[in-house]
Order: sequence, then C-alpha cells, then structure tokens
Amino acid sequence: QGWHVANVKTYTKYTIAFWYMPTYVKKGWSNIMHLGNSNGRRVPAVWQYPGSLRLHVRTGMSGNSNDGCDPGQKLRLRQWTHIAVTVNSNNIRVYYNGKL
Repeated sequence: QGWHVANVKTYTKYTIAFWYMPTYVKKGWSNIMHLGNSNGRRVPAVWQYPGSLRLHVRTGMSGNSNDGCDPGQKLRLRQWTHIAVTVNSNNIRVYYNGKL
C-alpha cells in the first residue's frame, strides 16, 4: 500500500498480467492494482467490487481517467486466478486464466 510502481502511457498498447487470490468478500472497494500516482490517475487500475467477487478495471483511455470495463465473470474464493488486461487502441480485454 502506498507504493508508486510505474506510469503507463495510455496512448500505447500494453498488457498487464498478475495472479490474484481473494480470501474473503470485502464490504468496500478493494484496490488490487493501481499504477497511477493518485486516485484520479487510473492508468491502469483494478479493484474488487464491494460485496462481490467481480473486477472493476480502469485504464484511463481517451483522456478519461475512469474509462474501463466491468467484466461479468466472478473470481473464486481462495483460488488463484491469472488476470491479464490488454489495451489496444480503444479496446480493453480482460482474460481470466487465459480465457476472455
């Protein structure tokens, strides 16, 4: 928490991939990954929805820091999932264990 890892230029194509295992359903928003240096810089960022095992993905595309997508898939409790977020022009794709 509180570590600034990197800035990603949103006009480029990129993929961010990581492993994640939720251990319980959180009541509030849970920040999983956030590479911006403030809440308004979501380039990119991934949260877990409050009271849910769904992801809230933000990429800051087209000059809008809240641009992104909300995949319908749910994560599984206490199970590792490989998540990959790919950005290509105006397309955002989120893969769970290699599946779109």
